[in-house]
Formats: sequence, structure tokens, C-alpha cells
Amino acid sequence: KSRFYLEKVEYLQQKLTTNEQELGSERIQRAELERRLADQIEKLRKGAGERTTEIRQVREKLADALHSLTSERELREKADARSRSQQQRIQQLEEDLGTLRRANDTLSEEVAMLRVTKANMEEVAKTNAVLDSTPKHFG
Repeated sequence: KSRFYLEKVEYLQQKLTTNEQELGSERIQRAELERRLADQIEKLRKGAGERTTEIRQVREKLADALHSLTSERELREKADARSRSQQQRIQQLEEDLGTLRRANDTLSEEVAMLRVTKANMEEVAKTNAVLDSTPKHFG
């Protein structure tokens, strides 16, 4: 069972790392989108009067970018919630593992005591066998 919990903790830690990496990637994408938005806004300022078609296209791109940013924020919030949930699960598994280790230590101590008791009983049995086989003299 301890091994199962260790493997579960490792799996959840790997999942947490993956989620954090995805979140980092999403932040990079967001920065890139923000940079592109800034570039498009600057272009609009320079030639807004002459480029109504381009303005319409840029507005569509801005709407798409805003949608992407909103989606990215929602994904980040979900990833954060998953991350918190996984951290809580890891903490619980670590606590369970500690409990199992303490129980295992207790059982190991009990097994050691039983082995000593068994050895003592075997020694008593040998002694009794010797005493039983020794001729008895009644005086």
C-alpha cells in the first residue's frame, strides 16, 4: 500500500508540473497576443482614416484576441483550481503515507518481539526435551 501511495504522489506531482508548464506556455502565448495587439493598435493610429477595410479586419482580430485572452484566463483559473486540488490530494496522500509508515514500524516491532518469543519457546522446548530424556533418580 505504501508503494501505491508513493506512486500516486509521484503521479500527482508530475501532473502538477505538467499543469504549471502548460500555464507558463499560456502566459507566453498571452504576452505574444498582447504584443500583437499593441502592434495592430499602432498601425491603426497611423493610417486609420484611409484604411476602413483594414480597420474592420483588425477589429475582427482584436475580437478574436480578446476571446483568446478570455479563454486563456478561464484555462488559467481552471489550471489553478486543478493545481490546488492536486496539492491538497498530495498533502493527504503524504499524511496517509506517514500513517502507513508508523503502522509498518509498529508491526515490524511486533514481529521482532514475536520472533524473540518464538526463539525463547524453542529454547524452552529443547530444554524440556533434554530434561525428559535424562534418567530420573529418586533418592
